Amino acid sequence: MKIFFSNINGFFIYLVIKFFFFLEKNVKKIRKIKFDRFSKDKEYQFYSHKNFHLILFAKDQYISRSTYINGPYDFSLLKKSINYLPSTFARHTLIDVGANIGTVCIPAILKKIFKECIAIEPNDKIYRILKTNILINNCENKIRHFNYCISSKNNESLSFTINIKNFGDTRFIKNSVNDHKLKFPKNRVKKLDYFFKLVDPKKTLIKIDVQGFESNVIMGSKSFLNYRSPLLLELDPSSILLKDFEKIFNLLKNNYQYYFDLDEKMSKKNNILELKNLFLFLRQTKKYKNILIRA
Repeated sequence: MKIFFSNINGFFIYLVIKFFFFLEKNVKKIRKIKFDRFSKDKEYQFYSHKNFHLILFAKDQYISRSTYINGPYDFSLLKKSINYLPSTFARHTLIDVGANIGTVCIPAILKKIFKECIAIEPNDKIYRILKTNILINNCENKIRHFNYCISSKNNESLSFTINIKNFGDTRFIKNSVNDHKLKFPKNRVKKLDYFFKLVDPKKTLIKIDVQGFESNVIMGSKSFLNYRSPLLLELDPSSILLKDFEKIFNLLKNNYQYYFDLDEKMSKKNNILELKNLFLFLRQTKKYKNILIRA
């Protein structure tokens, strides 16, 4: 009889544990509470979903927190953008500029949306976790990673700032003399065209999420633009205030035909010439915008 009740109690405990993990997996509010309350004294938090695993920053209130609560940050944006690429586009390579901890590039490989990836992350601390996440997901043979900043020139003099609450908000400045800015090593500043010979540009999607440095990345990507590689681009309103954004618009309109507003539920095909109006709108409203640009 004792053995019987012992088995019953064990089975009941098993069901309670299973139910707890079910709630944590399916109820966002519980995951939010767990991340906020149990991450205070930790440096890292672990996220796991099926065969996908990530080490997160416990004190990061944006990308890591959002990933823990909602799933891999911005991966849904990548999946949505695929729907608006031409049917003839071969999804072979993803170039992830501003890869952070790998929330886009790693699931893109694991779910076989792309065959290979080049992941680029300039922040040393974040880059170390990116490398670790690539390793624990067994993606080291399909994701090449680089601790570089992408800009308009190779070996350019740059400074940067770090947001201690938002680990995805590393911002670069050209030739800054401000004592509060950190100098970035010149030998780790590259144009995106530095990677041009490593891929087939006709089969490559370029994701750019660089916190206001978009114009510099695009200016250093002219070879890719000439081949009309699609661009998945987060537009930061601060970048649109820069004087050289007119040059960026001219580069884009000379090489591409359409853009899609990915923040809309059903994105429509917009003529690339209308992009200038979008720039003006973002300048006035100071809103962020995610778009796909393609031929």
